[in-house]
Amino acid sequence: MSPGPQSVPVRLNISNFWRTVGSKQWGVAFIVAATLVAYWPSLSGGFILDDDLLLTDNPLIKAPDGIFQFWYSTNQPDYVPLTSSTLWLEWRLWGMHPTGYHITNLVLHIIACLSIWQLLRQLSIPGAFFAALLFAVHPVNVESVAWVEQRKNTLSLVLFLLSLLWYLVSEQSAEPADQEGRPGVNRWYWLSLLSFALAMCSKGSVAILPLVLLLIVWWQRGRITKQDLLRSAPFFLLAAAITPIIIWFVTHGSGAAVRHVTFLQRLLGAGAAIWFYLFKALLPTHLLFVYPNWNIEPADPLWWLPSAAALIVTALLWWRRNSRLGRPLFFAWTFYCIALLPVLGFTDSGYARFSLVADHYQYIALIAVTSLAAASCTTWLNHAHSSTGRFAPMATASLITGCLMLLTWRQSRLYDSPISLYEAALAENSNSWMLHYNLGIPLIKVGHLQDAIGHFQRALQLNPDYPEAYLNLGIALAGEGKIAEATDHFQHALQIKPDYAEAHYNLANILAQTGHLPEAIEHYQEAVRLKSDFAEAHNNLSTALYQTGDMLEAMHQDKQALQIKPDYAEAMSNLANCLLQLGYLEEAGEYYRQALALSPDFYDAHFNLGLVLLKTRRPQEAIKHFEQALHSNPDDLDVCTNLINAYALANRPQDAISTALKSIVLARAHGQAALAQQIEAALEQYRAQQAAKQNFSPAGRIP
Repeated sequence: MSPGPQSVPVRLNISNFWRTVGSKQWGVAFIVAATLVAYWPSLSGGFILDDDLLLTDNPLIKAPDGIFQFWYSTNQPDYVPLTSSTLWLEWRLWGMHPTGYHITNLVLHIIACLSIWQLLRQLSIPGAFFAALLFAVHPVNVESVAWVEQRKNTLSLVLFLLSLLWYLVSEQSAEPADQEGRPGVNRWYWLSLLSFALAMCSKGSVAILPLVLLLIVWWQRGRITKQDLLRSAPFFLLAAAITPIIIWFVTHGSGAAVRHVTFLQRLLGAGAAIWFYLFKALLPTHLLFVYPNWNIEPADPLWWLPSAAALIVTALLWWRRNSRLGRPLFFAWTFYCIALLPVLGFTDSGYARFSLVADHYQYIALIAVTSLAAASCTTWLNHAHSSTGRFAPMATASLITGCLMLLTWRQSRLYDSPISLYEAALAENSNSWMLHYNLGIPLIKVGHLQDAIGHFQRALQLNPDYPEAYLNLGIALAGEGKIAEATDHFQHALQIKPDYAEAHYNLANILAQTGHLPEAIEHYQEAVRLKSDFAEAHNNLSTALYQTGDMLEAMHQDKQALQIKPDYAEAMSNLANCLLQLGYLEEAGEYYRQALALSPDFYDAHFNLGLVLLKTRRPQEAIKHFEQALHSNPDDLDVCTNLINAYALANRPQDAISTALKSIVLARAHGQAALAQQIEAALEQYRAQQAAKQNFSPAGRIP
């Protein structure tokens, strides 16, 4: 009797698994798949924080000549013309839908990871694939990938890495130096230089690339020659030429300091930042969108420890730079510090007002940490002499990768909405006025006005001189019907910032709403004077002028609004209203139709187009628009009474009578007894007319 089937224990061979994915084709597929899984929740995220400056509220994005202005004008907050140009092109593909921009960022991140793999292989650094994988799924990078504004990071890193790769290729295929010692160059060298120039036009912090080139030369040959300095000189010159332009844009040429600190405070802060980033790279938990700001006190000895430790580590690694262990450690540490150099606080960006550190600041520096970790794990594996010994490093690599993927996935979920992102940051940084303020804005959009008011008030407690917080607090209060309080806050914003166009505009809205048209018109006019491309202010100024009877100036303001914003349906409708009042019925009808083409459910346009059609004796067409308006607002008596007339003219007596009966009920319900009586009288007269028509019979034919 033959034995039955026996169960065979299945043992996962982790060593074979990593060898398989470490091959070229499987490795690419694995990095792509792991990155997609880890970052998947971020793809459904929206726009946050500075996305408005770079994209959503940036008029140059929609301007036909936007690309030209990005490169050759000063009409932008930062000089990142290549980054802005990519967003200009993408806006023409998916407009204000954020998913497309998130996908592009993720694709660029994947390309960067694959480039890291190739670069480390070129440098003969062990564990190149594993280093690229760790970088791909590291949670510190979520801020760079999931935040649309950080297109600057993902795009510049790709170009940064391509420049390094092409430089290495150029060295391998370069012609010998000439008799005067000048190094030979080839097309790969010029491609490297071009890629660096484009990287600088994506984000200025890649200016450290020339230093990295020399560091790589030292890693490969153990020394830096005169020829190496000459080959890298154009890169240094390019960085020196573009960096001042970038710094000028950061301060808009004013030279105003973002923070008032001494050089010693900057130096101590830099030392602390080095260890902060290393800690987050090694233990990436409690990552915050905005970290608490630091109050650097030189009198406190603890503030000196990080800088002292950094100097000691640097000195020790320099001393041991030629030893077997010291050489890779010195290389990784130096690369790490060089990559952080632009963000250590020696120069300030506007973000330094809120925090001196940010996860996206260490996007390039993280390469050193993941590379060293991967090289260590690979060396451990290579020294194992048995399958059992190899299991430990392979299992460790798998565990680290899995943990990082899980942490990245959780961090990516926070970017699903700005509310969840800001709330998570506020949970550990409750004294950030910037977070309170920015959380209030999306809360207004979703209708949580009370919560928004609380956050704006807290922001003003922490920063009492912030006019934007007064403005948005006023908007939230106005949404709750607290007109007097809203007015006070708009006026307070103008006391702090008299040239604040948005405050003039919102104050004008309140004044127009409460019947103070002359004062409202003055503030609307001031808003458009301060901000000539303020389409909404032009439109609302037109409405106020229309109410005062100044039709010609109202039409001029509508045309201004449409010139700025050609798809502005409300401005088209307002222009049509003026034409209707002036008796230009056909022209008015055409503008109403254009408004409805842009906004098919536009109630006012349907109603007013119905009036135009009724006046031009086209009742059947008028009925369609009145019915559409009535569908949006079933209790509108104006629509009902005009619809009665349209039905009557179209010879639809039953519809006219039923609508009249409904109008009588509505008028009484709204306390308009006189109107109900008028409709009743008209209804009786109409019924009598219909009865007379039915009783009239023409004479018969004489046989």
